[in-house]
Amino acid sequence: MKHTQLAGWLLALCALALPPCALAQGAAPASTAPAATSWYQGGLNSLQLLTLVPGSWSGSLGLTYMHGEQTSTSDTASSGSKTNAYGETLTVTNSGFYVLSPLLFSGSLGLALGLNQDKSAGTDTDAASSGKVLGYSFDGTFLAEKPYPVNVAAHRNQVQLVQTYGARVVGTNENRRIVFSLHPDSVLNDMGYPWTEGMLELSQDKTQTTTTSYGRTLVTDEQGRALSLRASKGFETADLIFNYNANNRQSMTQGSADAQSQLAQLTYSLDFGPTLNRRLDTRFMYQSRSGAPDSEMLSGSGSLQVAHSQKLSTDYSYDITQMTAGNSTSKSQNVAAGVAHELYKNLATNARVNASTSQMTGGETRSYSGQLGQSYRHSLPGDGNFNANWSAGYQMNRNALDSGDIPVFNEAHLAPRPLALGAGFDLKQRFVIRSSIKVFNSGNTLLVEDADYKITTSLVDSKMLRIEPLPTSLVVTPGEALSINYTYQVDPNLASRTESRGYGFGVDYKWINLTFGESQSQETPIEQSEKSTNNQFLQSSEQKFVQVGTQGEIWGIAANSSVNYAINHAVNDVNNDLKFTSELAWDLDVDTQASVMLQANQMRYTLPDVRTARGLSVQASFRQPERSLAVAVSSRNTAYTSPTIYSDAFLSASSTFNWYSDSGWRHSAGLEWSKHQQRNDPAELLMQIRAQSDVTLGKLSLSVNGAYGQWVRGNQRSTNKSLNLSALRQF
Repeated sequence: MKHTQLAGWLLALCALALPPCALAQGAAPASTAPAATSWYQGGLNSLQLLTLVPGSWSGSLGLTYMHGEQTSTSDTASSGSKTNAYGETLTVTNSGFYVLSPLLFSGSLGLALGLNQDKSAGTDTDAASSGKVLGYSFDGTFLAEKPYPVNVAAHRNQVQLVQTYGARVVGTNENRRIVFSLHPDSVLNDMGYPWTEGMLELSQDKTQTTTTSYGRTLVTDEQGRALSLRASKGFETADLIFNYNANNRQSMTQGSADAQSQLAQLTYSLDFGPTLNRRLDTRFMYQSRSGAPDSEMLSGSGSLQVAHSQKLSTDYSYDITQMTAGNSTSKSQNVAAGVAHELYKNLATNARVNASTSQMTGGETRSYSGQLGQSYRHSLPGDGNFNANWSAGYQMNRNALDSGDIPVFNEAHLAPRPLALGAGFDLKQRFVIRSSIKVFNSGNTLLVEDADYKITTSLVDSKMLRIEPLPTSLVVTPGEALSINYTYQVDPNLASRTESRGYGFGVDYKWINLTFGESQSQETPIEQSEKSTNNQFLQSSEQKFVQVGTQGEIWGIAANSSVNYAINHAVNDVNNDLKFTSELAWDLDVDTQASVMLQANQMRYTLPDVRTARGLSVQASFRQPERSLAVAVSSRNTAYTSPTIYSDAFLSASSTFNWYSDSGWRHSAGLEWSKHQQRNDPAELLMQIRAQSDVTLGKLSLSVNGAYGQWVRGNQRSTNKSLNLSALRQF
């Protein structure tokens, strides 16, 4: 009886989904069969209504040839390998199929079948293998035109390729995903909850690959699960947004890289007041991450901005953060208030006060500060302007700690783009303990020093350290988010006051501008003694600068340039800095544009050592509808003359050229070259050249690309060579 009722309900639902004409066509005379008809007969009749209507069929037949060579040599050993791979792939896809109606469900389904054959010859072994390839792709949408659609997807592909710079990748990638969406025109709108929307996404992925490049091999075997939720509610003058993300990644090859993370964030913004002249912004956030070590953070912040009039405004803010990492717990609070006033659009006044405290396992630190500044602007004859400004500040810091070692967890940085020898970034804190530095990539994999990155001294501050990701790393990609843990040192019992002041003035015309300024900052101990006065953690500095800039148009060329000269005096660093910047841009004709930008600088240091650093950067581009060229050259050389004599030299160059032929061929060529040498260490050189051509002739696509890469360090040398050919016929 229950099964018969279920079949009846299915029949009723299908009938509601069908158009009236379909119901008419599906009508049948009343049955005279006995009531004892099998219970499943009703279910079969209902399933017949679940009509599957195929969409458009398409497919492709592809042939590929891949050749790769890799060699590594040194004083003690040498190795090499060659790989020739052939691939045949058949892909069949049905796009736009639906069940009952496109309004109920529509999707696309693809299946890829292939055969790979490869032959490898190494230093000591030769091997040949063949394998079948199975890949699929499925994307579908339920209720696409309704306020609550559901998207589902599943993909799998097997890869066997030689990358543009010769790295060989073999493996499998899989991912599955389902997304539930809620649009603003849902039933909640009719229930009195307008401007409500949301999204829930569940995903799973798995990656198994082996990458070989420059004599190194990386085996990746990991899988991950993720949940993402976003909900928002809009009001007439307010917005409420909630976000939640949870990730779980497991690595079979690197147990330490297994990580779970959560992030929940609630934000609320409100415009209120008689004329909506007040704005309140609040945020609450919770974040946790497992790793080395496990960490947990809870924070909240709020800010209020009040526009009392067109000339007077005030702002107030408060934030609190509590963080636990391993056995370390800290809580920091900060409160601030500011006022801004403008008089006759000529004189602007800004004042601000701030108080902060940080409590940690070994004690606490406190800081109080205030700043006051004014800027004045007045017009000059000849359509010019005169500008002047001054500022003053006062700050008190007090440390009451059991230890001067302060841990930092998950400091965020981005890898340079592009990666090049000598390119990197400074850590945010001074006096970092070098041995405490640990660098993780976005997958929470612990990077290896000298294999994935280098640690050097900052180019601008002798008390700061610099991280330089290596372009030969197999686990760092350009622009990737990196996370860094380290420990830095402070004086555990230092109490100090800092007085700062500065001024500047300038003249600005349409074609020229001149600016001069000076700033000072003096930090002194509150309790005077020989030990405290000579404390290395006290920071005092003085800077004087002058800047001259020009801009205009010469012979149809838009040009601008500037020269900056600064003299800097600090406790640990004394230098003068000269910078020159120039940019030219012009239109040769309607379809041709060109530009050149040049930057040059020189810094002379007398403390903590005597050195001269010179840098030069040139970027040029040329663009036409059928071709484009981009060139970039950057160099940096630092010559140390005391207390020891040595040099640190860096040079990089890159170029990309794209052009198109009348026959339909598209061509691209690129070069990346970088060289770095420090002290008496062997010079390190990386060169990568690539070229690609492709054309589409009706339903036939042809492509060819090749690359050569070479890495050299002293007597060590590694090379990558690759050649890829492919032909794809659509049907």
